[in-house]
Amino acid sequence: MPAQPAPIFALAERSYGAAPRRERHAHLQVVLPLAGALDMTVGGAVGRVAGERFAVVAAGTDHAFHAAGANRFLIAD
Repeated sequence: MPAQPAPIFALAERSYGAAPRRERHAHLQVVLPLAGALDMTVGGAVGRVAGERFAVVAAGTDHAFHAAGANRFLIAD
């Protein structure tokens, strides 16, 4: 059987805690809200992912985040 090509992106459902976290990825990331809210700082811009608001984090961009209460997000890496 021929080798399968690597996926273009990966999807994961994640929840976040109240402790602030900071990350940087070598790939683009899209954060889509399913429930609750996620406070984010992306490249110096501050905002909240919730309801109809999502976030796009460009490859190599520092981002920090935390959430209060129950939450779920669909993450595309």
